[in-house]
Amino acid sequence: MINVEAMPKEKEIVLIGASIGRAWHIQGLPKRKNFPEVRFEYIGVFDTFDKTQAIQKIMNRTIKPDVVIIKECSIFFPGPLEQFKKLAAGWIEALQQAGIRPVLATIVPVAKPRSISARGREWIRENILRRESRIEQVLSYNEWVRKFSRDRGLVALDLEQAVRVSERDRYMRPDVDMGDRIHLNERGYILLDAIMPRFYHDLKF
Repeated sequence: MINVEAMPKEKEIVLIGASIGRAWHIQGLPKRKNFPEVRFEYIGVFDTFDKTQAIQKIMNRTIKPDVVIIKECSIFFPGPLEQFKKLAAGWIEALQQAGIRPVLATIVPVAKPRSISARGREWIRENILRRESRIEQVLSYNEWVRKFSRDRGLVALDLEQAVRVSERDRYMRPDVDMGDRIHLNERGYILLDAIMPRFYHDLKF
């Protein structure tokens, strides 16, 4: 007779995100990357940075997931960066108190402007008007995610590193841009899939 209690429990990982998270189809990741012991779920929040309601619903579940990954999107930037950080830090604390392992993901960066006029507008905004651009805020938030996670002994999911040009050029790689400078094409999702075995290993279940 099989001892059901002795069998390893299937791990449950929830990804909360917007359109890039939806198009990733992370539910199929166990089959794509041979993770038979893991079940992934995706929850979409498309119109706001604030994931409070989605996180609260997860914490109210009778059977809670093992891990919740919080993934933001570049479309919410530029915005009130310090408020964004405060919200994210609060989610981490709340999930930990609920006995759920929290993970912050870095944001997939935008691609470089393609036209000369678009590049000019971005340069004026940054250098003349002294306003933070979308890419500046995204990269600033990503640096905060890495430091915050490191300081608290948490595992971060570094999506930026998977799809950026290089460590020095942190824009999205041109070959993974779907064409709107924000969303990933199929090649981009292959790169995201590729970092997941290491991420799962780092969780050390």
